[in-house]
Amino acid sequence: MKMLLEVFDPAMCCSTGVCGPEVDPKLVHFAADLDWLKNQGIDVRRYNLAHQSAEFVRHASIKELLAKSGTGALPAIVVDGRLVSQAVYPSRAELASMAGVASLHGKSAKPGLAALSREFVSLGAAVAANCEQCFEFHHAELVKLGVSVEEISAAVQIAQQVKMLAGDNFMRTAHRVLEEKPPASSDCCGGGANVVQAGIKTKNKTACCGS
Repeated sequence: MKMLLEVFDPAMCCSTGVCGPEVDPKLVHFAADLDWLKNQGIDVRRYNLAHQSAEFVRHASIKELLAKSGTGALPAIVVDGRLVSQAVYPSRAELASMAGVASLHGKSAKPGLAALSREFVSLGAAVAANCEQCFEFHHAELVKLGVSVEEISAAVQIAQQVKMLAGDNFMRTAHRVLEEKPPASSDCCGGGANVVQAGIKTKNKTACCGS
């Protein structure tokens, strides 16, 4: 029978840490660590006070904790029915200790597929939005998960190609709607697209826009 680790979060819009106006690195790291625990064979379940309040009432130790200390005691972690942590998001090593599994560090740790997918999708979104801060953050997260520079660079190139293709298709549609003939391609902006490679920013100067 799998060990059950339950996380009782305070009220929040979501637990991923990537919603809202700013990314919460603490929650992003914790979500990735929970994915890692799942890959170690641990049954991990997570409850949000804002959306799953019935779970907080159902669990006797959590109900007692809230009655005694209030929501300031959250997040709380319960392992096989036993309260083991409160008021803090533990590190991966601490979670591993709670669950009784060996803590893996650095490149020897095999990241969960969900964590990798989330970071690659976020990296692509950063490229699409031209968000430098987002790109640097998710690039660093992928490096922590053991992804190589070559793999990150390939993902960035694909994202950039998709972004450029979508832009070209949009302009063709706009010209069709306006009943205008698409202008010939030039070296202005579109011909010298900026490319970001695995954390290294390069600027190709063009007839305009470049500086």
